[in-house]
Amino acid sequence: MEFPYEEGVWSGPLIVLVDRNTGSAASEFAAVLQDNHAAVIMGEPAGAGCGHTNGGTPTTLANSKATLEVPDCARLRADGSNEVMGIQPDVLVAFSAVDGGHLRGVRFMAKLPEAVEHSVRAADAK
Repeated sequence: MEFPYEEGVWSGPLIVLVDRNTGSAASEFAAVLQDNHAAVIMGEPAGAGCGHTNGGTPTTLANSKATLEVPDCARLRADGSNEVMGIQPDVLVAFSAVDGGHLRGVRFMAKLPEAVEHSVRAADAK
């Protein structure tokens, strides 16, 4: 191991930031944390489906005869919805597609106290 490591469990709040570019395994990770009330999800709606099982479902188009690999999996959430519908954050941040890094940071910081308060309320409810 390159760095010293000591086994331990974090007991403080966990806030996970997602945006429109969060997909695949990162989306699944956020969904699992949210479904298990293990983290507050902050940001904008995210998620892009879950991909292929065993190489996907090859589908041949009638006219061109081109073969497409169509995504064919579903990941069901605790509420019964399919993760492909995306992750709805607990605390929404109004990011814009044209925001630069600085403005995204400003928007994030403005909503961070709300996310911390949300995590404190969730911890108190346990």
